[in-house]
Amino acid sequence: MNILHISRRFYPCIGGTEKYIYDISTRLIKNEINCRVLTLNYDVLDRRRKFKKFEVIGGIEVHRIPGFGFYKKPLPLSFPLALFKWADIIHIYDVRFLYEMVLFLKPFLKYKIIMTTHGFILHTIFLNKIKSFISTFYYKPTFKKYIDRIICVSRQDYEYFYKMGLKNISLIENGIDLNKINDSNKINIPGQFLYFGRIDKNKGIDLLFKSLALVKDLKWHLSIVGRGP
Repeated sequence: MNILHISRRFYPCIGGTEKYIYDISTRLIKNEINCRVLTLNYDVLDRRRKFKKFEVIGGIEVHRIPGFGFYKKPLPLSFPLALFKWADIIHIYDVRFLYEMVLFLKPFLKYKIIMTTHGFILHTIFLNKIKSFISTFYYKPTFKKYIDRIICVSRQDYEYFYKMGLKNISLIENGIDLNKINDSNKINIPGQFLYFGRIDKNKGIDLLFKSLALVKDLKWHLSIVGRGP
């Protein structure tokens, strides 16, 4: 089986989605499932960072194409059709990159399409009303017609797509690589907690507050570092 993962960013760019793609790809490869990544040849958050057209990272073939335009929805300047012909499954992580082309080619190349949500386009409040309109009248019909399975990585995402009336959805929440944490030689300080990331509702900070409020027999200190609404 051949799986093509499509994302605006991938290693060496660091982020949650990038790590997700890397982790599942390396595990699939160990199970003799071929994985390739199609991404941009520059960092959308810093266009000065340029990357090789092709390289192998962790056993994953990474193919990069040039693009231009607004970083939220960059437009490709080339299109590697051979990769689409190679794929049995195309795994989309961001509907703002090559989404329409993936849908257009599906009837001709007969691949399956999987989409993982990662907050979809509603994970921040930027242009929220406009994005809600687009989701309802553009993305919803295409999800029903073309997407074979939507993987929701959080209960918030799952509830959103469920209320949208979609049936082709599954909830598979993000996991934690415990081996990496257990192998750390850092000295833990009892009662010291750190949250580092975007400060937003879907990050579950409210659950952190509720959990720590139950701790009665230990003095604790929580540091929250990040930006957000």
